[in-house]
Amino acid sequence: MGEAAERFPLVVHATHEAGLTVGGIGAVLNGLLTAPGYSRAIGRTVLAGPFNRYDPAEIRTAAVAKSRA
Repeated sequence: MGEAAERFPLVVHATHEAGLTVGGIGAVLNGLLTAPGYSRAIGRTVLAGPFNRYDPAEIRTAAVAKSRA
C-alpha cells in the first residue's frame, strides 16, 4: 500500500452522453469524474461523443458550457 500509484496523464471517455446527461452512463460519469480518487489518479479527462445540432437541449447545454469557459 505504501507505493505511489501510477497517474494516468490522459483518459478519454467516449459515450453518447458526453455532453448531455440523460441518466445511465451520464450519471455514472458524473459520479466518477467528481470523485477525489479519480482526480488524484487522472491528469486530464476528455469526454467525446456525438452532437446533434438539431436538438435544442444539446444546443442549450453547449451554450452554457461555452459561457462557463
